[in-house]
Amino acid sequence: MLTLAPPRAAEAELFDKAAAALRRRLAAEPRDAAALARLGDVERRRGDVARRGGDFPAALAAYRRLLAAAPDDAEAAWAAAVLGG
Repeated sequence: MLTLAPPRAAEAELFDKAAAALRRRLAAEPRDAAALARLGDVERRRGDVARRGGDFPAALAAYRRLLAAAPDDAEAAWAAAVLGG
């Protein structure tokens, strides 16, 4: 049987690795808007894979950091609003 998407465990591991890499980048450059945006996306999607409905607190924190670095980022403002921030 052909599978187009990786199994959940493998997909979750990829999101974990992506989040770790983004956090390392942000440790060096805390106001990197692109890394902050991707971290918010990764945290939300990582939670979706785990069927937790999204890691909303971590995603919201990343979007808030992005808004502090780039207050005119409309996507971040929208995402933060949707997540309750």
